[in-house]
Amino acid sequence: MIGGVRDPNSKTSQALLQLPKGKDSKLIIVKIENTSETDASAAVELLKSKHGITALDVRLYFSQNIEIYHPTPFHTTHTLQLSYQSTNL
Repeated sequence: MIGGVRDPNSKTSQALLQLPKGKDSKLIIVKIENTSETDASAAVELLKSKHGITALDVRLYFSQNIEIYHPTPFHTTHTLQLSYQSTNL
């Protein structure tokens, strides 16, 4: 499982690593701050280079309540930032 979090070094993020896992399972934590223009691509590169991951079977997105209703691949960083700003005041 891959967890995208705002701060991989926070106590909460590190506590995720201590949760029980299934046999032959692991958790990889990557930094993805949704207002960043570069975090997502940096996380993809880290997954490829450090962990050998080149594809994902399932993707769950629970970061924010998206107010602009389009499938996620059609969102721009700008629309995601607008949603983030409107739901986190």
